[in-house]
Amino acid sequence: MIYGAVILGGPFLYLYGMKHIVYGLIIAFLLIMLFRAECGKPEGKIVKVDGKKYEVLKHTIDTQYVPYKVSGKKDTIVEDTTIYVEVPVMDSNAMRKYVEDYYSKRVYNDTFNIEYGSIYVQDTVSTNKIIGRMWGTDLLIPTITDTKIVKELPKNELYLGARVDLQKNGTFVGIGPSLLLKTKRNRIYGVGVNLVGGQPIYNVQLNIKL
Repeated sequence: MIYGAVILGGPFLYLYGMKHIVYGLIIAFLLIMLFRAECGKPEGKIVKVDGKKYEVLKHTIDTQYVPYKVSGKKDTIVEDTTIYVEVPVMDSNAMRKYVEDYYSKRVYNDTFNIEYGSIYVQDTVSTNKIIGRMWGTDLLIPTITDTKIVKELPKNELYLGARVDLQKNGTFVGIGPSLLLKTKRNRIYGVGVNLVGGQPIYNVQLNIKL
């Protein structure tokens, strides 16, 4: 095994040999690729609720039309402006007809069609004035229900631990550190190194939730 030392600005960095450096770089590269594959953004739509991000599992928009009918009556009509015109000279028959027409009641109906239905107005006119007014509506008002079913975004979890290997008879074999990464997709990747007989043994593991 080849050992060496590198001086960078004064401190010494001890290397365990080119072979182990290559192994370490390979493991690091694999971890980076796994991290990018497993720990990317969720595929679904993300929304914020009270400032916290959630993933949308289901989004439905339901529109229902609710009937809305109302009517009313108004007896007092505010007079706006009166315009006087010259009255023509009439004989007794024409005058009688004019007076009858003046005191008679005429009913006028009107309907306005709008986006959600119709509005109707009924005016009663007599003595050159609107003496009564009735109105009503027949509408279908849309009510929109926007429903989102969400869940909390999964998180990456990193665990640092140690591994101890024992034989069946309890004889100590090796010990070393290990690092586990639980990804957002519930997969666990691990790397570690054990010292067995003074020699490092690397291990890599993958665990998938069943």
